[in-house]
Amino acid sequence: MLKRAFLFIMLAPVAMGAREQTSPRACEPPIPAEVSRNVNIFTEAQEVDLGDAIAEQVQSNFRVIDNDTITGYLRGIGDRLVRHLPPNHLQFRFFLVDLPDANAFVLPGGRIYVSRKLVSFARTEDELAGVMAHEIGHLVARQQTIAISRQMKEALGVTEVGDRQDIFDKYHRLIESEERKPGAFRSSADHDGQDQIAADRIGLFAVAGAGYDPSAMANLWDRFAGAKGKTGGFLSDLLGTTTPESKRLREMIKTLSSLPRECVDARASDATEEFRAWQAAVLTYTGVGRKESLHGVVSQTPLDPPLRGEITHLRFSPDGTRLLAQDESGITVLSREPFTPLFRINAADASRAQFTPDSRGIVFHNRDMRVEHWSALDGSLREAHELVIRVLCAQTALAPDGARLACLDDNFTLNVFDVATNATLFQKKNFIMPGRLTLLRLLEAAGITGGIETENAALIDMEFSPDGRFFIASERNATPIANVGAFDAQTGASVSLPGSIQKLISGGFIFTGPDRFMALNIEEPAKSALITLPAATIVSRVPFMAGSSTTPIEASSGPATILIQPAILPSRLARVTSGNYALVRSATGQYPVSLMSLDRGATARVSELPALDVYENMLVSERLNGELGLYALDTNELKSVAQLPGAIFASLRSVAVSPDFEWIAVSEATRGSVWAIDSGKRIVLVRGFRDGAITGDDAFTAEFPKFRQTERQFARIDLNAPDAGIFREEADTSVRTYGDLRLAIRPARKGGRFDSNVTFEMQDGRTGKPLWTRSFPNEVPDVWVDLPHQTMILVWGVLTKAAQSEIKAAPALAERSKVVKDRNDDLVEVLDLRTGETRGSLLVETGKGSFQIDV
Repeated sequence: MLKRAFLFIMLAPVAMGAREQTSPRACEPPIPAEVSRNVNIFTEAQEVDLGDAIAEQVQSNFRVIDNDTITGYLRGIGDRLVRHLPPNHLQFRFFLVDLPDANAFVLPGGRIYVSRKLVSFARTEDELAGVMAHEIGHLVARQQTIAISRQMKEALGVTEVGDRQDIFDKYHRLIESEERKPGAFRSSADHDGQDQIAADRIGLFAVAGAGYDPSAMANLWDRFAGAKGKTGGFLSDLLGTTTPESKRLREMIKTLSSLPRECVDARASDATEEFRAWQAAVLTYTGVGRKESLHGVVSQTPLDPPLRGEITHLRFSPDGTRLLAQDESGITVLSREPFTPLFRINAADASRAQFTPDSRGIVFHNRDMRVEHWSALDGSLREAHELVIRVLCAQTALAPDGARLACLDDNFTLNVFDVATNATLFQKKNFIMPGRLTLLRLLEAAGITGGIETENAALIDMEFSPDGRFFIASERNATPIANVGAFDAQTGASVSLPGSIQKLISGGFIFTGPDRFMALNIEEPAKSALITLPAATIVSRVPFMAGSSTTPIEASSGPATILIQPAILPSRLARVTSGNYALVRSATGQYPVSLMSLDRGATARVSELPALDVYENMLVSERLNGELGLYALDTNELKSVAQLPGAIFASLRSVAVSPDFEWIAVSEATRGSVWAIDSGKRIVLVRGFRDGAITGDDAFTAEFPKFRQTERQFARIDLNAPDAGIFREEADTSVRTYGDLRLAIRPARKGGRFDSNVTFEMQDGRTGKPLWTRSFPNEVPDVWVDLPHQTMILVWGVLTKAAQSEIKAAPALAERSKVVKDRNDDLVEVLDLRTGETRGSLLVETGKGSFQIDV
């Protein structure tokens, strides 16, 4: 059905214009008066060149969907609209882009970009056409080139442009002047409201002329802006309470009423099968950003084995036949019998993935609120939804069936959204009271994780039941009673919980079945309770964390035991797939995860690695060597082992290549490796490192930050004898490592600051012997080390005391400083890394901040 719909649209695009029965001239958009009234130094042909110059600079920042089958439908809508514009010489081109927002924008000359989140938000082709027509309206009104004409005059004194090269040159000069003339770039802000209204007016005429329902444009804006039909009036305008969104909706409705009758009669906006099929294809397209473009390649060598980060999440399917193993770059799906990988899903910023209740699917979402549903049988993407949420989600949770998503927003409101329709199903305002610590954690959760839950950034506890019907959220350890929210998706109603249950929930909770959950009694853990829903009654007590000794799943060196005392409460609780157990996660303990028996209230297993799951009497965990192991839970016997496939690099922390191109070292957050470039064979596997370097004598050196219970270390490994690596703990955070050298930064006074009056001491990393020292009595420079060239680059602002002292000591610099004296200019000094001797110095004029030196 889907392929047939595409074939019909792509081979017969004129069919999309079947409703075009109106004379094109009857609904032709009016040209705004601003086009002739405002100064525009660009002809339409010159505007096309300007658009090319801007695209050259910015388009590489967008992930463009480069697929003709997908973008052809969008171009068909655009071409249909363009035929109903006044005569012009612009070159209209339409692009689909992958952006985190439901948005569309244009570049001068005719480039129109539409995000696929906007495609998801539109309910009909008419609504999408309305947004595209609005963007076209900006171009027809020449608003961008009018604004840029004003900016060029105010920032550069430019009042005319010439050929293509001249336009490119002047545009680049304009960009470089932004720091010097910020006022020129703010001057257009006052025109934004009227510009939008003018673009709306042109767009409404264009969609009507093309045969679309013009009211669909207003409907989409009303829904997107959350105006709820409110347009304001004389009194709200007078009092200043009419929102810009409502004013814009009012102007749209006003324009609709002024359209000629033949432009609006008998128009109905509906979602055709062709549009739905195309919309689904846009959302499930997985080729974004995957097209390789390499030039001048001499050779390619696969890394064997490739680097894969630490497993962060493990899960059995509800029927126990499959498993998923998730690392920082994606998800590997395995069969249980035989225990072997089946396929991999690349998902670098995904939340913790879940099997659907029927075990046939896998669902997860990312920080852009994109929800994906994959087949657990063949690894195909079944469907995807792009939620458009007007609030910033600081913490999120997805139901196991992928149908609902919970969001604690930056206004401390708890929401549950319907994934397919974007509708709000449940809402509880002021769910938590903001304190200083809460605000800091909110900024961390929203800014760093984009709402994706982590143990350290979670603000509240919230979870869906295994079948997705019930949802519970709770403040942590609030007194006297926590704020708790509970929701029944089947009835759409809140679930009432007694105060005694709410107090229990604040200590932590996990669902143990579709209609029951275990709540941790934070005051008396041995009196925790099993509670049933929707009745909210206690059915039994759970002697949680009674305390016991246990053996780790796989001890790193001989037997080991751990005693969990009742007073040591978990950072987080998590449920297992099947079995009367709970996972106890800790961000600070020796073992990041423990398995607690709910029958005995005792610790059953602990693990040195963070991922663990249980299905009846079978336990899965990552082994210390990176393999996955299936263990018999009662005997701790290793039953099966699986080697996971390699992964794409997610977030690289460090990359180093030896001077002779014999070795390469790469690190992600949790693991790193060194390979021989010729063969691609791995030589070293280590935990994640920083400042990795490979010296000419085949030595790999790096800093290993503190990780769980392992302190910060420096290492030196001979790649020809990697088993004899030297690891040295280094608690002094003022010491940096550069290959086989160490730079110690010492304040002049004990307890002094590190931004002025310090001494640099470069040491031999193997012996600790000082190689050179240099004092900086004034400001400390920014430092960058170029290991291949054995240099250290120092950078100061030219007006700092330190820079002025250096300049006075060098006649050539003093002469140059007569013209280089803006506060944004810099002094750069290059030192020999091993001797500390100055190789050269220069003053850099930055054009009053038009660029910056970044070290």
